[in-house]
Amino acid sequence: MNSVGEAITRLRELASAPNIDTKGPWSLHQIMVHCRQSVDYSLDGFPKLRPALIRKTIGSWVGQRFLRRGHLGHRTDASIPGAPEVDRVGDGRRAITALIASLERFAAADQAATKPHFIFGELSKEEYERLHVLHVADHLAEIEALA
Repeated sequence: MNSVGEAITRLRELASAPNIDTKGPWSLHQIMVHCRQSVDYSLDGFPKLRPALIRKTIGSWVGQRFLRRGHLGHRTDASIPGAPEVDRVGDGRRAITALIASLERFAAADQAATKPHFIFGELSKEEYERLHVLHVADHLAEIEALA
């Protein structure tokens, strides 16, 4: 996936699968809510930011490194700092729909609408888009659509 539009298409395909299984530590509901939180926080502001010095130095460097290599490879069971914990049990398909809505909101947002990332700091809308796509891709790697 290279764009939010492609991520949305992939999520719609997943939502239409007869059965969905997860291979990682989180349920489908947890994964989708976590990804939605990340997208929403990029527009609304993250609940907890790392210190400015960290965001402007090592955090920014790490974020740019992820963007350059095109893969996050992050811990897929790590919550966003300050975000509410997500219940394991929930309607995963409804959570997919909510993530799609958040991605569509992000796509329609103005460049100036983005807020600093909790660790990577200031990102352009294009950088955030790439980050969201990489983030969703990392989590989708732990989801299997079954016939």
